[in-house]
Order: sequence, then C-alpha cells, then structure tokens
Amino acid sequence: DFKPTVTFGIISGVHRYQYPAGTLLEYTDCIQTDAAINPGNSGGPLFDAVGKLIGINGRGSFEKRGRVSVGVGYAISINQIKNFLGQLRSGRIVDHASLGATVTKDADGRVLVDDILEDSDAFRRGLRYGDEVVRFGNRDITSVNQFKNILGTYPSRWRVPISFRRDGREFGRQVRLADFHRSGELEKLLQSGGGLPKELPERPDRDQPGQEQPHDGNQPKRRAAEQRPPVGKPPKLQLPKSVQEYYEPSSGYANYWFNRYHQQRVWNSYLARGDFAEIGWNWTIHALDAERNPVEITLTDKHGVIVMPAGKSEAEFGRSLAEIASPPRSGGLLATLHLWQRLLLFGPRRFGEVYYFGTLPWKSENELADCLVGIYGGVETRFHFDPDTGHLIGIEMQASDDVDPCEIYFDDIREVEGRSLPHHWTIRHGDEIFAELTITSCDWSAEPKSAANNE
Repeated sequence: DFKPTVTFGIISGVHRYQYPAGTLLEYTDCIQTDAAINPGNSGGPLFDAVGKLIGINGRGSFEKRGRVSVGVGYAISINQIKNFLGQLRSGRIVDHASLGATVTKDADGRVLVDDILEDSDAFRRGLRYGDEVVRFGNRDITSVNQFKNILGTYPSRWRVPISFRRDGREFGRQVRLADFHRSGELEKLLQSGGGLPKELPERPDRDQPGQEQPHDGNQPKRRAAEQRPPVGKPPKLQLPKSVQEYYEPSSGYANYWFNRYHQQRVWNSYLARGDFAEIGWNWTIHALDAERNPVEITLTDKHGVIVMPAGKSEAEFGRSLAEIASPPRSGGLLATLHLWQRLLLFGPRRFGEVYYFGTLPWKSENELADCLVGIYGGVETRFHFDPDTGHLIGIEMQASDDVDPCEIYFDDIREVEGRSLPHHWTIRHGDEIFAELTITSCDWSAEPKSAANNE
C-alpha cells in the first residue's frame, strides 16, 4: 500500500568508497549503516536519532539474488548533497567533477599523480606528473580511495584547494574542477542505460562469507548467465495536468522550466537594485590603481580603451571576442567589460545564450553565489550574484577551456543615480592579480538606446 517504513541501526562506518558500475553509481565518501536498506529504498532519507537528515540511502549488500539485505547499507552524506543541491535546482543534468588528473600509490605509501591533462586547470595551476598530493578539499590524502572519496563530493566547476609536494617543497593552489563526462555523454548514458553493466557478477557461493559486493539498492544482482534486457529510450513521460505547466523538456536538462525560473529570479533580484536598460553603451570610468595612479576606461558598443600607468590598450568588439586578450596579461579585461555592459543593457533574454548554472563558490569556499552563464561572441562568461542582496559580485570570462579566465571581483557596491555600481574591482588572471581599481567616477550616455530593451 506504499506506506513508508522505518528501520533502525547504527552508523558502522564513514568516508566509505564504493566502486562504480560503468561510469555511474559510484558512491564516494558515503555513510555505512547496519539499518536495513533493501531494493526500492534508494532515495529514501537516513536520519540520526534526533531526526536530522544526515544522508540519502542508495546502496546495499544483498543475498538471494538481490532481495535480502545482509546488514550493510550505504548512504550519500548530507554534506555531499549540500554541494550538489544548488546545481540540481537549476534543472540541468548535473555532473560530478574531475580534477583532470589521476593518482596512484607508490611503494612508500605516497599518493602520486600518474596522469594529467595538459588543458586542465590543475595543470595550469602547476600540478605535474609525479607530484605527491598532500591535501585536497582541506583534507589530508593518505590513499587513492580517499582522494576519490573527496573528489566525488564535488560537482563540476567547483573550486577546491589542493596542496602538492615536489622535491621537498609544498605548493598550495585553488583548482577549478572540470566535468567528469564529455559534453552530452552523461545525458546519452542516462537515456540508454549505457552507464550500467549489461550483466552483473555471479553471486558468490553462500558458504564463502565476505564476498558479497555492494550494489545499488534498486539494481538486484543477477547471475552472469542472466542478461539484462535490452535498454532503449525510456517511455514518453505522461505527466499529470497539474504538473505539465511546470515541465519544459530541453536537451541537457531534466526540466528546463526550473532553469528559466531561476534565470528570471536572479535577474529580477538584480534589477531591484537599478535598471541600466536606458543608459546606452557610451561609458567612461575613472579609477585609481593600488598605487593611486589614475586609470581611465572608455567603452562603446564597438570599441574599448583602457589607459593605465603601463600604457594604453584597445580592443574592437566584433562578432568574435575569443581573440581579444588586451590588456596584456589580463586574460581579456576589455572583452569582459564589454560583456558586462551587454548583460546590464540587454538582460539575460537578449544577451545571447544564457542559462542558470546553479550555485558555486566565488570569494571563498563557504560563500556560494548564484551563477548565470552567458555565451556570446564565441566565449563563455560566468556572472556571479550574491543570493542575499542580488548584487553582481563577480565575472569570469573564458575564451577557451585551455586558458585561464579573466576574473573580476566586485566589492564596495554603492548606488549611483539609482543604480548599483561596484567601486572596488580586483582583476585576476590565473594565479596573479592584474590590477586593483578603486572607481572614482562613472559617466554614461544620457540618451537611451532603442536596442537596449532590457527584459
């Protein structure tokens, strides 16, 4: 009759690692309990003795062809769920993270990098083949499984601290994690069942205890001779009428309706601080750098100029922004400011392709920001918003996956003529601060531009 049931037990282990089936169903840093978890219990809550949610049940060890729990169950920890929750709310198909490197353990017990992608952020931060990984995600690394445990608790694009040792010297960096799967791969696996093995291992002999392997709570074990039936596309979802208006199918999304909703939520919160739609493109910004030297930035719809103590840099804004790297060593500051202008003037609906990514760490690991991703001019730009105030607090513009983005951190946000304007900018590229600017004035065109119809 579908009434919920409750089982009771103890936590018999934490930080447990369970190998995946294919590339899916990997359980990392999970909670082990002897409370019975049976087939069909996946997705159910694991509570502590005072009723606090501490995990989501998902995997267990079974006998008799997957129908009886042997007393060992595994749950995804609540801390891991918290990391993913902000992105799951985006309606996207959310992926786990990859460092872009793999590790192994040597004869001395050290965890060493045994392979690394040269286009990964970890490589750009200085991690190399043979380096010893000492800490990751603020936890000590003593085994390969422990590294996988910690990595598995993060979604893609998360920034994580890493410490590694080379020739007796220890280095500390912040690395941006990549997607575990290639673009579109995870969606295809989920649709086809390709992430699951076509046959599961033969059940061990019952008089050899300890050989039972854990399996997903919804996937009973079969003998090798028993083949999984062919898996095709799932049947078309029949939604109740009351739900249909809240569902919008789209490639790459579990439900695009939620993404559209959060795009508008974030943008409405920002507009409450002031609307730039009628300002126009012609801006002149005056600032002082960290040494109190004057800096002038001029922006129009086609052209950008910045005059700094080191010299003058210019950029022409055409159909492609990918090759604009000026000023040198900034990662493309002028192109980034052009895209900032474009978002403020046009809004998400007319910027280009825009989607709500979810929440990501921005200024620190403990401060999550709402992230809108905009694609225009052949580059990807991530706009970070404070979820409490609605202010735009940062921008990342990345011309391609194999280069560092231009990052602008906005602080000291004040109202100017009824609009919020950040008065302190920290501009980073890679591991270096390119400039720190204190804004002294901002002059913009008083004539409204008909093209800048903000939505």
